[in-house]
Amino acid sequence: MKKFLIICLAAACLFAFSACGGDNEEKNDSAVVGISLHSDEDTSWYRGGEDLKNMLTELGYEVILENTEDDVTRQIAQIEDMIRVGASVIIVSPTEPSALDSILSDARAAGIKIISFDKMITDTENVDYYLTFGFEEAGRLQAEYIIGELGLAEGRTASVEVFCGNSDELATKSFYNGVMDNFYGYINSGILSIPSGRVNIESVSLGDDDAALAKERMSTFIGLGIMPDAVICQSDGIARGVIEACDAAGVQSYDFPIITGQNAETSAVSYIVDGKQKMSVFKDIRTLSSETAKAVDTILKGGEPVFKLTVNNGSIDVPTWTCESSTVESYNYKSKLIDSGYYTAEQIGGLPE
Repeated sequence: MKKFLIICLAAACLFAFSACGGDNEEKNDSAVVGISLHSDEDTSWYRGGEDLKNMLTELGYEVILENTEDDVTRQIAQIEDMIRVGASVIIVSPTEPSALDSILSDARAAGIKIISFDKMITDTENVDYYLTFGFEEAGRLQAEYIIGELGLAEGRTASVEVFCGNSDELATKSFYNGVMDNFYGYINSGILSIPSGRVNIESVSLGDDDAALAKERMSTFIGLGIMPDAVICQSDGIARGVIEACDAAGVQSYDFPIITGQNAETSAVSYIVDGKQKMSVFKDIRTLSSETAKAVDTILKGGEPVFKLTVNNGSIDVPTWTCESSTVESYNYKSKLIDSGYYTAEQIGGLPE
């Protein structure tokens, strides 16, 4: 399958920072760093923005942190303000990835470095670096989990449905590739079926990463008598919609399909504890924020981050660094999320007796 995501030098996810300005380069203490995040709806985005702001503040920089509330017009206005106050670096998690070329062209003309944070800014040459998690890896982790749980490698037949967000987004394309690269062999051999017939990326996509849309689709499936053995969801929000549809139909949790998601949101962890969701891909936003802060500090000391990978955004190959993801399940959520300080027990509704 031809992937939209192009990863060059596919080594392990490693990078090094190269201080081209030399070891004696003085830090620009007066520098302003702008951060415009597409949403603060879930805990990970709120944590990511706050952690990044705190890290950069501790390094001595002035930081402007804004959230767009998923409004691209608001994001463009935020970036305009950051240009006007003289930001040296702007970190952007795009609300609409392909809608920022014009405003980022203005930023580039002002000599500002642009970092794409987690979500790729697409269809523009005006982006310098991309720091993210591997969305294709997230799809692969979910597919491998389903393959193991359903015994597909042992030849057991089963069914699955795939729920994705917006098929126009690079993250969705990459996630879909990660899933289907692992499923196609089983589908072609007849071991794995997709009862709805929704196989290509356009048909599995909901149009948006939205729980209500996922609930509507899953409710339709249930009404048609479609209850797959597993449902792979691009996000925990989508997984929540699938769970709500099953609940609304009166399905008992022990009869739920195997439902997987991504982001380890607090609601998803609660569902995992309750047995309604089996797994979520955990992307530790603390790591991404830390590495982004290091990259900004390197830039503002006169150096240049050197990344070992590139990702094509539709216009150029963007130097890229990716964090590794892992899975959260009922047996390890406490050690990965509670004991590590990522969440408190109260945030996930308390620990089971």
